[in-house]
Amino acid sequence: MLTAALAGRSAQAAVPDNCAPAITPESFQRYIDAFNRADEAVYGEYYHPEVTLVLGGNRELKGKAAIASKQRQLHRPARTAHARQPQTQNRQP
Repeated sequence: MLTAALAGRSAQAAVPDNCAPAITPESFQRYIDAFNRADEAVYGEYYHPEVTLVLGGNRELKGKAAIASKQRQLHRPARTAHARQPQTQNRQP
């Protein structure tokens, strides 16, 4: 699960002219919520096709498709566990 947190200080990053505008807090929350629901159609909108995601400083995922594949792997155990939970029904006496 991802959570959003704001640091007590702001940070500035160098942004090339060809990058998307800064994300709003509402848009970022939409991404977080979509990720937590495993809604690839929504959170996938946030990735540029040629993005590179660096994991742990030593592993790179290159491209939107590679990131989506990794995130599907991350969500698979949660989906499997949810599918195994017994379904309860309301029984009337």
